[in-house]
Amino acid sequence: MLKRIAVGVWVVVLISLPIVAFARPIVFAPLPMVSGDEVKKQFYPFAKHLSDITGNQVDLAYYQNYKELLEAFIDDKIDLAYLGPLPYVLLIEEDPTFVPLVRFLDADGESTYTCSLVTFDVDILNRNCASPTLVALTQPYSTCGYLLTEELLNRHDLSLTNIPFYYTGQHSECVLDVVRGKATVAGVKTSIAKQYSHLGLHLVEQSEPLPGFLLVANSRTFTAETIEQLRSSLLQLEPYNGTKNTGNGAAWGKSFRNGTIPVEASDYQCIVDQVNNNKIPGVNQ
Repeated sequence: MLKRIAVGVWVVVLISLPIVAFARPIVFAPLPMVSGDEVKKQFYPFAKHLSDITGNQVDLAYYQNYKELLEAFIDDKIDLAYLGPLPYVLLIEEDPTFVPLVRFLDADGESTYTCSLVTFDVDILNRNCASPTLVALTQPYSTCGYLLTEELLNRHDLSLTNIPFYYTGQHSECVLDVVRGKATVAGVKTSIAKQYSHLGLHLVEQSEPLPGFLLVANSRTFTAETIEQLRSSLLQLEPYNGTKNTGNGAAWGKSFRNGTIPVEASDYQCIVDQVNNNKIPGVNQ
């Protein structure tokens, strides 16, 4: 009888334990990019580093868009994800149990970035301007896409609710469509817009600094101890300094080899406020 009770207790304990030992590989999903090959090229060495930290195999999962990635994360098909500010906010609004681990610094050592409106014609945002306006956006889940472009247009009493717009998929394509004359205005990351300023483009509006990209953990598939182990190790990353054998190395993607800083959910309150103020068609309606 006692043996039967003991077996029953162990069954209860095993059922109640979180997934710790990972009978399967840890699944890490980077942000959607142009192709699965590009994801592997940029993120495979980082996945290997995560494997070294946890002692478990880490597999990359490629999703073609953020909608599929976020749905898979919520369904516990993903354990770790590299997310932009808007996708992270949409995720935690759906399920606040996901845990932000670290924020990544950019190549200039900055933890924030801004979005801008780019155009050749500085008068195009004058609401009395007779010229038609067509806005190029990156993608619905891009922070500099509909969300911040709408906020920047609102400063000129304009809105994407009554201005035609379309998505190109990439920041650079948005800018180039303005250069080509396909679009009159583009909403893009400021650092990318500045790369094309020599062509005569004008940055007519710029957002406030926004919190950068981050690594997010699934608290249902990781223990609190493993989450803290990941956070602690990642905060000790030595920034890449231009040589192969120091820092994160040349093999790491340019957007996350420059070091990390601590992150709090409150850092992203500005994005939460924007999401509450501006509904993105097909995303958070």
